[in-house]
Amino acid sequence: MKNKEYKDKKKCNRSTRVQTQAGCGLFSSKRSQITLFVIIGIVIIGIVALIFIFKDSILPSSRININPADYMDECIRGSVDSAQNKVISHGGFLDPKTSSVNYVIYNYTQTSLFCYTSNNQEPCVNNHPVLKKEIESEITSIIKPEIEKCFSEMESKLKSRIIEKTEIESFKTEIVPGEIRIEVKKRLVLNEGDQTQIIEKFDTEINSPLYSFISLSNEIINQELDCDCENGETCNANLVKLNENNKDFEISKPAYSGNGEEVFVIKDISTDKDFIFGIRNCVRGLL
Repeated sequence: MKNKEYKDKKKCNRSTRVQTQAGCGLFSSKRSQITLFVIIGIVIIGIVALIFIFKDSILPSSRININPADYMDECIRGSVDSAQNKVISHGGFLDPKTSSVNYVIYNYTQTSLFCYTSNNQEPCVNNHPVLKKEIESEITSIIKPEIEKCFSEMESKLKSRIIEKTEIESFKTEIVPGEIRIEVKKRLVLNEGDQTQIIEKFDTEINSPLYSFISLSNEIINQELDCDCENGETCNANLVKLNENNKDFEISKPAYSGNGEEVFVIKDISTDKDFIFGIRNCVRGLL
């Protein structure tokens, strides 16, 4: 009997797997196995919790690999595109009620009156002789808070790499043929391993028909004013000629209000964007 017990004990000691037979030590009962699984589970949960808490220092973070120029280019593009869509249908202003001397309602939307007179049989006065600069300023006022927020979010993601940063030193919006250009002057110095990355400004260009819209609206105003209103001449821009000379656009005058305001629509054929503005000029037939 003793020889048999010795052999069983020896068999348990030599085994390379957990034994479930009675008399084989710590792992010989189901209760011991359950206890072991509970301990393993607690350890795994603890490890996962530690990884979650210290993931920024334990694991490589994708945030560290952000390219600041690309990050801000995407942000600026989105902000500018949204801003130009907002201002185009209002004659270049987000809120013509506050940004323009006069406005008119067209298709339930407020749009600016670029040239206006309150009297009849009288030439209008150009309310926006520096329209391009005004729209540039309008776009800047819309996008600057959004871009500042993007900078803040980016710097938060890159904080472990930032050596030096400044506030925005200058912010410039420029409308040029075919584009809107944004130039943000801001210094950012980053640690790039054994090297240092220095960024002095963030520039972005986005395709836009705004320059052409502004040029064509100015041409329409000039033609409207090129007449002798007081002596009975009819003052109307030559839309047929304008359309012939500008094949990429469709220029129309779809509305005339009971108060004498005319609404012009300039459509960019390639983007299907409409630039809408109004004029009240040399009005006849109204008391």
